[in-house]
Amino acid sequence: MHTSIAEEATIGRIALEAGNECIRASEPYAPFPTADDAYVILLKKVDNFRGETLKKRQERSPEKMRKELIQIAAMAIRTIYDLKLQPGR
Repeated sequence: MHTSIAEEATIGRIALEAGNECIRASEPYAPFPTADDAYVILLKKVDNFRGETLKKRQERSPEKMRKELIQIAAMAIRTIYDLKLQPGR
């Protein structure tokens, strides 16, 4: 898939937002000790997003959907970090 510079910039801004949310949401909590703990949180966030998608199209909130998706991405980043799943480990 070929992406334009504008698309790459947009994706970069979204990734930065998810990274910032990861830092913000991680500060008051201890790291995930296990993959199971991370899974529970991720599943909750996915369920929140799913709840919004089950509504009729005209009743869905794009803002709520976006918020949940950013939080899903943030928790995925946190899981990679907390469980030390970085490349080369």
